[in-house]
Amino acid sequence: MALHEDDVDAVFIHQGLASYRSVLNMPHVYIPHDAVVPQALDAGDFSEIASALVPTRLRLTAMVDALNRRLTDVQVRKAYSGLPPSQLEVTQIGGESDAAAWLIESLE
Repeated sequence: MALHEDDVDAVFIHQGLASYRSVLNMPHVYIPHDAVVPQALDAGDFSEIASALVPTRLRLTAMVDALNRRLTDVQVRKAYSGLPPSQLEVTQIGGESDAAAWLIESLE
């Protein structure tokens, strides 16, 4: 995990849960069981963890809420509003080949 490693320069997340907070706001959730990490909120929500990674570049693509609905770029940026704009890249498109190209570019 990037939070516990000193030499991580970039993090790419595709179709991830944007926040645990969205899970707490819903009466029903449609997320995989492996996305639920016991006591994860003790460390903070994803946006707070990302803030601890500054200046690590972060790219979020096709993020979803607790009902597994794709969020707009505006919704994702709002959830991660505490991050410097230079650290965060949000997009609706992306996949494995896009991730590889972005990571190579981030490491150069």
